[in-house]
Amino acid sequence: MVAIDRSLLRVGLGACFFVGIATLTVYQFYAARLGRSELHHLDAIADDRMRRVDAWLIDQRSSLRQQLGDKTVLEAGRDVLAAPRRSRAAPPSPAELTLDAAFRATSSLRVSTSLLSNGGIIVYSTQPGLLGYYRPLANTTTLLHPHELETKPYNLYTDGGTGLPAITLALPLCAGPVDDRITDCRSKRRLGVLAAGLDLGVLMRRVRQDSRSGDVSVTLVGQTGFGTITEVHAERSNGLAPSIPRKDRLLPPLSSTAILRAMDGFSGSGAYLDAHGVPVLGAYRWIPSLRMALMVEAPQSITFAPARRIASGVFVIGNASVLFVCFLLARLRGSRTV
Repeated sequence: MVAIDRSLLRVGLGACFFVGIATLTVYQFYAARLGRSELHHLDAIADDRMRRVDAWLIDQRSSLRQQLGDKTVLEAGRDVLAAPRRSRAAPPSPAELTLDAAFRATSSLRVSTSLLSNGGIIVYSTQPGLLGYYRPLANTTTLLHPHELETKPYNLYTDGGTGLPAITLALPLCAGPVDDRITDCRSKRRLGVLAAGLDLGVLMRRVRQDSRSGDVSVTLVGQTGFGTITEVHAERSNGLAPSIPRKDRLLPPLSSTAILRAMDGFSGSGAYLDAHGVPVLGAYRWIPSLRMALMVEAPQSITFAPARRIASGVFVIGNASVLFVCFLLARLRGSRTV
């Protein structure tokens, strides 16, 4: 009787081991298929979002070129730069009202459009509260010429008013005939600069639109002037009166193997731990013009859930079958012994 029990035990343990191997094989098979499918899907989302980023950049560049080539904008801008500085309480001049009308069409693309003196003092802005403030023309603001809009990377910095990542492009307004299409100021005297604060909130809302809620996360990350990698917020990133207190808007630094690789200028996809230590499948893309990285990620716990359910079913049914067969064999051998 003891020998029969031991033989059944060996058979049962061997069968359970086989069930475990089968369960693991089934899980790896389905997980590999799900992983390939999800990575393909994430790559497709990342490529689509990159096209949206490119379209947003084209809108920004074309609007700046159009305004720099507008004789009305150039004349009014030169009048404002040549006029004595006015206080915030003083009514706007006719030239400033002309600029308000000209820049109204791009209000949905930018947080603000301003005129700065060569010393960086804001002498006009579509945000009147910025009047008289100092904006550096180096380190934070990207000072460039129109022909550099596609080739020169833009500086990402932390906005002093909101604590959020921001990009401000500054292009020169030059002395000379208004009929000239301004290309640069190397042969002309620079009167000041036209500064455009890009609305990164609009960009974030565009790249996040149509994302599957709770499944795939789409984020933009960038490295500010202090070397900190942080997320680009969907709120407006420039301004003096944010809707959320600044202390609640400071974004924590982010780091993961994929983020660091993307910030080094690479694009790709794979399985890794995200910035919060969660296992994910992700696709990442480097955006040279913005010095940002696009991250499209999905939790592995959600992606591989169907494989776990199938493997769990194989494990439960397999072991239940082993126990049932062992029970029948024990009964059969017991009856023969009697």
